[in-house]
Amino acid sequence: MQKTTLPNLPGLRPMTDKTDPWAIGHNTAVSDPMGPEHAILSLTKAALHAARLCRMRDDDTVTPDYYGAENVAAPIIQGARAALDYDLGRLDGGTLDSYLADCARACGLNPDTYEVA
Repeated sequence: MQKTTLPNLPGLRPMTDKTDPWAIGHNTAVSDPMGPEHAILSLTKAALHAARLCRMRDDDTVTPDYYGAENVAAPIIQGARAALDYDLGRLDGGTLDSYLADCARACGLNPDTYEVA
């Protein structure tokens, strides 16, 4: 398996504008979810774990597991992104979609096609 440089895995980051009411709601939902926010955040965290699964560390280099990326991470990330069409509560869909696209890129997937990039 060829070693390659992949982007770092993202963390579930807060929105940075602390004065925007929408950002405040999103950040509060991430730290203290209610109702449907639990499910959306669980799917989002599952996508992060799937992305971690398809990255194997070997002496500070990353060996991507393309089988895991296409057959495990891609369906989970794709499902999590599809769930963004449902009730998100106070969560910001654009922020979560960007995060999930970063998860796809982090394991070597094109976030638009879910194929190995």
